[in-house]
Amino acid sequence: MYALNTKGCRVKTKTQTLRALCMWGLLCASVVGIHVSCVSASSAAAKHTKTQLSKAPAWVTDAAAVYPDSLYLSAVGYSEQRSGAEIEAAAALTKSISQKVASETSAAQSMEKGSPTVKKSVSSVVRTVSQVDKITGLTVKETWTAPDGTEYALAVINREEVGSYYAQKIRNCENGINKLIVFASEHPAGFEAVSALSQAVENAAENERDMAVLSVVHPAKYKLVSLAYENKQAVEVLLRREIEKIRIAVDVKSDVKADVKNVAGERLTAAFMNVLNEAGFASSVKNAAPYVLAASFSATPFETASTSDTRFVRYMLNVQLSDTRTGKTVLSWSTGGKEAHLSESEAVQRAVRTAETEIKNSFLEHLLKLS
Repeated sequence: MYALNTKGCRVKTKTQTLRALCMWGLLCASVVGIHVSCVSASSAAAKHTKTQLSKAPAWVTDAAAVYPDSLYLSAVGYSEQRSGAEIEAAAALTKSISQKVASETSAAQSMEKGSPTVKKSVSSVVRTVSQVDKITGLTVKETWTAPDGTEYALAVINREEVGSYYAQKIRNCENGINKLIVFASEHPAGFEAVSALSQAVENAAENERDMAVLSVVHPAKYKLVSLAYENKQAVEVLLRREIEKIRIAVDVKSDVKADVKNVAGERLTAAFMNVLNEAGFASSVKNAAPYVLAASFSATPFETASTSDTRFVRYMLNVQLSDTRTGKTVLSWSTGGKEAHLSESEAVQRAVRTAETEIKNSFLEHLLKLS
């Protein structure tokens, strides 16, 4: 119930006000409890008395005093078990670096929006990296058991050592990517080039993850990195251009008695061409091309023990993608199954529809793995 004040407005009674204050106090207490439980760095030791803290190593309450920020990255974890404390410390340090990477990513994006002339080779290398899940060189340096049995652990990263490791790893990866790009340029308009550039894209993605870590671990070494291939996006452009150079002729043969007008062959031809065009390849029907996609489709009726009027067909689609210049098979793929309907012709049409779906999903997946 509410009371009315002299102005006719509703106001809470004294009982309601006291109840609200009690609820607010409980809420504040729960929030404080949540906050304290989430802290796992130097304030983690706050659960001990001052007497107990006086016995703790300096790094428990102030890791930077023992491992200065200019030389190390560090984080403290605690648990009832030693192994749990070490895991918590490592996780806290990894999370801290991940958050810094995300922060630098956001800053880089704002910088690019504000100034179109900013070099993307430097500012965008961490743009696609928002989560760091593993860092080489992260070690547990210290452990301590508190008087109440709580285990503490300190995880650290030596900036110079780990920074040097990642800087060298990035250079080695860059050299590998450059070789793949050169190989692709020497074998143009073929799946060899596409395969090499696909690998280069994967390697470039890994290099960007390593650069994201380096940008936090050792910013000075990170600023010295200058990639000849620029970034992953630049390699992806090279890959797309190479795919566009590849011409594939599509030839589908249908062996279906119920399909007199060869509708199945035409539909499956269209399905293959749509998939190839979607992936970026240049496709045509039976025209001369360096590559030929030859497919055969069959749908054969079969009897079952059932006494119903349902008609069954067993279908099979076999595909071979070959290089006409060398005679080598680049890709083999097949799919098949059973379909049923009251009429044989409709059962065949169902089989064709299923094959179309398989071409769009399964065949495209295999093709993209190849490329």
